[in-house]
Amino acid sequence: MALSFALDSFSTEERAMYEKQSKIALLPHGCVQSSDASQTKLLGLLLLCGADHQRILDQRFPSMDDLLFYLGHIKELQQTRTRVLVALTETCPVIRCIIRTRRLLCRQFPLLDAALWIIYADPDVDPAFYASASRICPFDAKLDSAPVWEDPDGKRYLVLTPNTVDEAHAQLRARMLAAQNESLFERVERASASMNAVRPSSSKP
Repeated sequence: MALSFALDSFSTEERAMYEKQSKIALLPHGCVQSSDASQTKLLGLLLLCGADHQRILDQRFPSMDDLLFYLGHIKELQQTRTRVLVALTETCPVIRCIIRTRRLLCRQFPLLDAALWIIYADPDVDPAFYASASRICPFDAKLDSAPVWEDPDGKRYLVLTPNTVDEAHAQLRARMLAAQNESLFERVERASASMNAVRPSSSKP
């Protein structure tokens, strides 16, 4: 119901853009374990950021190994041109839930390096998130202003909350961050392909 409601609120132009640029949405921790209002807010924000409402993978798994096994059977995640959005709904502790989760998923599925990564920080779930993450790396804006947070690996995340009010600003930042990630991934791919092309053969005559 939340997804249908959010889609109904789109203008004709927003719906056209959504359908053109929609992404598989992966929620490694499942939907946020909070109020119905927070879950509805999350889903609405994901749609604004380009999630395909028919391809939101928000099933909660007992372990990361179970999640990886499940994702390994999704053919689209083996294709480098698949557009993906990853939303992290658990934030405590930051190193395990955010940084290590991203490292693991990108190691298993390299296309996720080009994904738009979102942290959904619900203060009812983790009231200390902003302080904890700030001790690792600073935010570039206040928590409810759709800031970008960069982890020690140089990976960037758009941070959204139930109190994110300026949704147009959040959508703009999502588009900019997604474009930057995709551009960086393409440059790395081209460099890797170039190195492979000039690498001398190890076979003997």
